[in-house]
Amino acid sequence: MRLGLRIVFFVALCAVLPVLGLAASASQVARVQAETQIVDFQVEAARSLGAVITRQLADTERVLVQQVANFRLDTASDEARASFLVATYRLFPEISIAVLLDGDGIEVSPPLYQPEGRPPELGDHDLVSSVRLERFRAAVPAPSRTPGAVVVGEPYRPEGAAAAVLPLVFTSPWGDGLALAVELSLAPVATRMSDLARDREIALLGADGDVLLRAGPLGLVEPERVRAFVREAAEVDFRYATSADVEVLAALARVPQHDWAVVVAEPADAVAATVHQIQLRTWYVGAVALLIAGVGGIFLTRSITGPVVTLRDAAHAVGRGDFARRTPVEGHDELTELAAAFNRMSASLEQNAADLASKNQEIERFNLELQARVEQRTAQLREAQARLVQSGQLAAVGELSAGLAHELNNPLAGILGIVQILAMQLKDGPEAALLRSAESEALRCKDIVGNLLRFTRPGGPGGPEAEDVVDLASVVRDVLALVGGPFRQRGVLVQLATSEPSMPMRGNASQLGRALGQLLTSLRTVARPGSALEITGGTVGHEVELRFLLRQTVGETDDWRAASLGFWVARQVFQEHGAILEEPVGERGEARTWRLRAPRCEEA
Repeated sequence: MRLGLRIVFFVALCAVLPVLGLAASASQVARVQAETQIVDFQVEAARSLGAVITRQLADTERVLVQQVANFRLDTASDEARASFLVATYRLFPEISIAVLLDGDGIEVSPPLYQPEGRPPELGDHDLVSSVRLERFRAAVPAPSRTPGAVVVGEPYRPEGAAAAVLPLVFTSPWGDGLALAVELSLAPVATRMSDLARDREIALLGADGDVLLRAGPLGLVEPERVRAFVREAAEVDFRYATSADVEVLAALARVPQHDWAVVVAEPADAVAATVHQIQLRTWYVGAVALLIAGVGGIFLTRSITGPVVTLRDAAHAVGRGDFARRTPVEGHDELTELAAAFNRMSASLEQNAADLASKNQEIERFNLELQARVEQRTAQLREAQARLVQSGQLAAVGELSAGLAHELNNPLAGILGIVQILAMQLKDGPEAALLRSAESEALRCKDIVGNLLRFTRPGGPGGPEAEDVVDLASVVRDVLALVGGPFRQRGVLVQLATSEPSMPMRGNASQLGRALGQLLTSLRTVARPGSALEITGGTVGHEVELRFLLRQTVGETDDWRAASLGFWVARQVFQEHGAILEEPVGERGEARTWRLRAPRCEEA
């Protein structure tokens, strides 16, 4: 993107982004504030409506308790009891059915109500059908045995009724076992709910979450959505989506002294109007700010890009080697200072170019001298390396010779004993067996000496560069025969077990034998007396592998330093044969495993 466009874009962002950020923040604050106000109103409305319901029911119960206390119904005649029911029926228009019961809940007088299908005779009371009457009889709770007690039944909504009803039973305080049962309509509660509803829905829920009364727009309070909140807390606000995907904000409050709950619900998009107004004003202010920023950015761009283009052309000229190029210096701003700095830079570059030309010649002469010194040092390092290899080979030969001397002591002692016996017995019968034993011991000495000569002869029988197919397992066994004595002297048990009888690889048997002897000698140096060396091997893919597991190693640094040269010499010889000696990583004094991997030779 060109500098001018970037300037205009940056100025526009600086002008618009704060406006957009402020608008987003204001929208969020307005939404949260509106939702908070709605929820607070809902909670307060639900709480106040619950209190109204409790107060109305308490007032009704108090009047009816007083009504029952004013009459001795046990000694009253049937006409007096009928008059009592009429008086009670006329106390409240909300009473739809009134009946006297004994202590077992059996009617002791005909129930008083206005039958459906007849003209009303006792004021503005609900008309009661036979089905509604039976429903009332089934819903009336059993009277309490406590004189003066009030038992409240579960509310229900009769078929065809304008509002839910509540069965109540008032036990006579005179201890006569009689009780007054009434069906009380909750129509006044429904009226109060309608006054508060307006554009929201208010519902009265029973203990099981079923809707007893509702007012306002239908469809917001769904029992299956709010049933889970009925028993959660005394007051709770929540949000849910109806089956018609309408987001609803709702609040729930318990009706004091009852297991009912009042739910006030309102569509969540009621807060969208305020947010929408803020967004419209934000777009308007943002558009004006963007226009002003665009005009200012264009003017600012023209005052900057002109001098920058001049400096760009001068920089191209300097890049092509024209160090004498200069730019005009006019004005007093930062671009003028940049032009003056560019001119000073061009003058410095012109001077530096001359200095560099002379110094390059000095550097070339120094490089030639340095190269000669590096080649001389490299030759010295190679000579030192050859000497280290030779020292390692001599050390290996010395160890092999010590092993040979140890192995020859016993066979020579046996031969000497047999010769002495032969000299004493001359021509006796056992001479033949003794001669065979002497021959066996002599052959053993011959094998040991032969292996020693083969491993100590420089380059082997084919010369130092001769390579052939070598059985690595066989070479290990031959070397162990030579160096086994020093291991036994140190008290280290050596065990050899290969998974395959042959491990072919290409190399020089003599050099490999010396390297393995050097490796085993170094392992003996770092082996703790009384430990064990387990040598296992086999074929892994296209490689042959030998593993040297030393159960315990010494922790002394001097022993490790003494063995490090041997490890290095052995590794160098193995690398010349394409093999890799992997040394373990771990704490000294613990069990460690060395691995020797070499390419497997497929030739027979």
